Amino acid sequence: MTNSSEIILHDIELSIFVVTHDGQQSYLRYVETKNTFDILSTQVASAHRGRGVAAELNESAIKYAESKNLQVIATCSYTATYVQRRKNSKS
Repeated sequence: MTNSSEIILHDIELSIFVVTHDGQQSYLRYVETKNTFDILSTQVASAHRGRGVAAELNESAIKYAESKNLQVIATCSYTATYVQRRKNSKS
């Protein structure tokens, strides 16, 4: 999990959410259209896997998409699983 000194940054021009842990970057790439927000991939630095980083990147991206009323498309296999778990937890 990120801590208070590790902030997820959103670079709209590069279509990426990124967080740096111990000098290593983890990121989520996406494509945004007028009506959709397609999460293409989530990459977490190997030293930081299993710490909830991918979940936090996806949550930030999904909240951004929801704030713009965009339909989330989960091309990324991790995101597809995350979206399903997120739906189940809200039920």
